[in-house]
Amino acid sequence: MAIIIGSLAFIDEISVKTNRAKTTGWAPRGLRLIKHSPFGHWRIQTFIGALRHDRLDAPWVIDGATNSTTFDFYVETQLLPTLRAGNMFILNNLSSHKSSDPVRAVRKAGGCFLFLPPQTTQFEPLSILKSRYPINKSASVSVKQMIHVRFSTVYNSE
Repeated sequence: MAIIIGSLAFIDEISVKTNRAKTTGWAPRGLRLIKHSPFGHWRIQTFIGALRHDRLDAPWVIDGATNSTTFDFYVETQLLPTLRAGNMFILNNLSSHKSSDPVRAVRKAGGCFLFLPPQTTQFEPLSILKSRYPINKSASVSVKQMIHVRFSTVYNSE
């Protein structure tokens, strides 16, 4: 089991819309309210990463949503340098993940992509990690717990 968990990585992305910042607020009478929004460009920023049981590999932030071109570039420039022979990458069933170039590149390097079944919406590793585990715990413990719980949930539900 330790060998399998050591070779698994969940590739997931999570995005943030910067236009969700509040544009109004209260200030003391006679004073102007001055607050700043992150980056102030009112777009989408996407974080992509390969979540392993003990670390986060190949983190990357892009300006915009993920499409097949950006995912191909991510695999080529960020993921392949961290890949070891025998690595298995589990991905959502998105059309942007199913381009043939990254699949061939990962296979050539000795790894493989495993796609989750469609309609597996409860399995989003980065969202789960962000929302369910407190920041004060060590990241490796939280990631290990998340992998054990979620991996068993996906395979027990079939």
